[in-house]
Amino acid sequence: MTDSTGRVSQVYAPDSRWAALDDVETTEWEELGWLEVAPDHHADLLATFGSSAGSRAGDPVHLGVLAGYTLGALRNTFPLPDAPEAELPTALVHADEIVRVEGAVAIGERVALLGRLRADRARRSYRYEGWLRGTQGDPRVFASFEIRVLPLERMADQ
Repeated sequence: MTDSTGRVSQVYAPDSRWAALDDVETTEWEELGWLEVAPDHHADLLATFGSSAGSRAGDPVHLGVLAGYTLGALRNTFPLPDAPEAELPTALVHADEIVRVEGAVAIGERVALLGRLRADRARRSYRYEGWLRGTQGDPRVFASFEIRVLPLERMADQ
């Protein structure tokens, strides 16, 4: 699928699988489609970061760009429902990020995405996990992102 510019291909599923935040369950690993970072989009994102890394097809994708693509695809596939009205206002806080590189992903290369969501409802913590794999199934990058749902007054105390 492409974004509004037609330059970015990734998975997209707009509706949450769960009716309420308290219903969110850990999922199994699922094949979610593929990601591909186009050279011009990579250059645009790097300019935003203030980086001068290469953006030609075949150059390695910047890890910040790759992490953003992966998290976006995972959050689109496993969107979290809103917090209950009685708990509002709340905020989604990006609490932790781990990116482990087994092999580089090149700009313009199509890689498969496998992903899952792990839920810890007691902590209101949700961990998106994804593997990017090459065309031969070779593992390239593992990415893990923890999202916490916090009441805004609790955030002000921290």
